[in-house]
Amino acid sequence: MSDNKKSYVQKKIDYVSLILSGILYSIGLSLLMRIICKLFNFNNFELSYIPLSILFLFFVIIIVVLISKLFNFWLVELIIYFKLKSIKINKPANTVIIIGQINFNKISYWITPNYDLDLLLIINYLRLKNTDFSIYRNVTVNILDAIMLNRKIKNVYLLGHGMRHGFKIDSDIILNYCRYDNTKYKKDYVYQIHCNNGYGKSLVEYVVPKKNQKDCLPEHGYMSNITIQHMFMDKIIDIEENHKSKILLKFKYILLPYFLWIFSFIICVLFLIWIF
Repeated sequence: MSDNKKSYVQKKIDYVSLILSGILYSIGLSLLMRIICKLFNFNNFELSYIPLSILFLFFVIIIVVLISKLFNFWLVELIIYFKLKSIKINKPANTVIIIGQINFNKISYWITPNYDLDLLLIINYLRLKNTDFSIYRNVTVNILDAIMLNRKIKNVYLLGHGMRHGFKIDSDIILNYCRYDNTKYKKDYVYQIHCNNGYGKSLVEYVVPKKNQKDCLPEHGYMSNITIQHMFMDKIIDIEENHKSKILLKFKYILLPYFLWIFSFIICVLFLIWIF
């Protein structure tokens, strides 16, 4: 059997996602421009001669994209809210998912949130494995230190933003993994579900036994919500391989992210129609 692992880092532009997104937003923008023309008694010919019309169109595109992203985020948040009712929060467990602080007051957070659909897929994956797990949200350096010291916590998933040698606690603080270069910090497995670009050792190399590192050593490179989603879709499909139709199962998970985006986009367009 080959030891080659599938790569989930972004080494080139995801043209398929760009094309699908472009088509989606082009349709939405066309509908939005028709509404604007009707409201202000413009026709397409007149609109094309409006001064700064290109700047205006760019502004509309940015607004539509950001509002769609906002609706997508809150849709996922709503789903997570109901799921978390049956999940331990900020309590020790055999396996923990660690998420950096949620900085709603930072613009960067809304553009690149710590998690998206990927968190739902990780939760689903751990449940399918019958894993005892907990989610730590809004962690601080002290909380992360306590988690790393706790020998009852065997497996750690670090979800959010970071690099090979560090994890972003919040938009201002990056915790360097060499902080745990001590024998008192030991874990069976550590999964760095964030970007792993840059130099230095990963947390895996500091706290995970050599015999287990092959399974969880992070691949060098950048990750996104999309690549993380693909990673855990594949893991879920492998567990559910006895499903009646593996092809339909895979198709379902491939369409899931686009369904959420399309649904969010429809809400966005309806919202803008209501405002106008």
